[in-house]
Amino acid sequence: MKILIITELYPDDSPVKTTNAVHDLARFWTDEHEVVCVKEEWLTLSLSKEKRLRGMKPEIYRKQLASLFGWHDTERDGIAVYRFTNIADPFPHMVYDGIRNLIGRISAYKINRRLRKLCFQPDVIVAHMPLAETVHYISDLKPDCPRIAVIHSSDLDRLDETFYKKELVEKNLKLLSGEFSAVFARSYSILRRLEEKKPGNLRQEVICSGVPIESEYRERTWDEWPGRVRILYAGDLIERKGVHTILRSLSHLGKDRLFEFVIIGEGRERKQLEEMIRGLSLEKYTEFKGFLPRSEVYRYMGRSDIFVMPSRHETLGLVYLEAMSNGCITIGAENEGIDGIIRHGVNGFLVEAFNENALTELFEKIWNMEKEEICRISSHARKTAEQYTQKNMGKRYLDLIENVACNRGSGAP
Repeated sequence: MKILIITELYPDDSPVKTTNAVHDLARFWTDEHEVVCVKEEWLTLSLSKEKRLRGMKPEIYRKQLASLFGWHDTERDGIAVYRFTNIADPFPHMVYDGIRNLIGRISAYKINRRLRKLCFQPDVIVAHMPLAETVHYISDLKPDCPRIAVIHSSDLDRLDETFYKKELVEKNLKLLSGEFSAVFARSYSILRRLEEKKPGNLRQEVICSGVPIESEYRERTWDEWPGRVRILYAGDLIERKGVHTILRSLSHLGKDRLFEFVIIGEGRERKQLEEMIRGLSLEKYTEFKGFLPRSEVYRYMGRSDIFVMPSRHETLGLVYLEAMSNGCITIGAENEGIDGIIRHGVNGFLVEAFNENALTELFEKIWNMEKEEICRISSHARKTAEQYTQKNMGKRYLDLIENVACNRGSGAP
């Protein structure tokens, strides 16, 4: 089978870095199937204040601008990656379709031409984050085959009338239902929100990311629990991750609570967080480690008791599964990506995002647990992570794709 992936979420040699999540699933397909990825890279018409705040450096913007014409070809683990750059819709919130349709036609023309040059006729097309741009041009692609949409958190914004006009939301939903043979969700929370929108081709399936299981992992004994509790956060230092909520919650703990809080990661919020730490008198309890390679992050997870990230707008949060694979008592956010994988009180805990009082109460609850209960939750966390390995999730994802491809006749969706 020939599988075409269309997404902006694919790692290559672009100066704009992105997640490995899609690749870490698709790389297991190449033994039996031919896989090609067309990577979209969208360029705004100006280096806006928003992009500067998000860390878009002018030199990266200039490299994007220079790559507007042509393709950039790379290969990863047997998957050919072809990146093209196009100008993004400058008016994404407007109902007017003129510019949007023009951008779509240019994108479709580029992709069709490249597929002809490659002599690649896909048997199925998979689009991750399709509502950004892909949904507007996918009907202009020449391949006549099943098309699958995989919905991420950012797609849901385009189906939300608090972000977009009602007419545009209705059009996006109509396109989603009409242009794809099947729609999958990237997490259980996304699936629940999609069910409210009722796209007719929605499948009750979730495309979860997988976690690499470290072979050197050893079962924890928790002999010193609670002792001095080691708490860990690993991720970008940006507001939606909720590090400020963690700090305020820790400052509310009783004076008899001994802990150390390690923060791994970098981001634009670091200075504000450092000031908050001083203001809350948490200097002797908190340590910044900056950016660390994955192997070092795993080492810290292996020696930490609690991993916490009360994040908002999280598609899944692979780092939760990584912490669970190391036996950490893992705290995620209710109604976010990890909700449904973490079951409260069974293999971890869920708390309302950004609710410092609820998080403080949860910390106190965990502190008061007996060693046997902590061991049980830690063991269940590890067993859950073993089910969600990259290889297992990649195979499950492929099974879903094959099912769609094999159960649809010829013709457009």
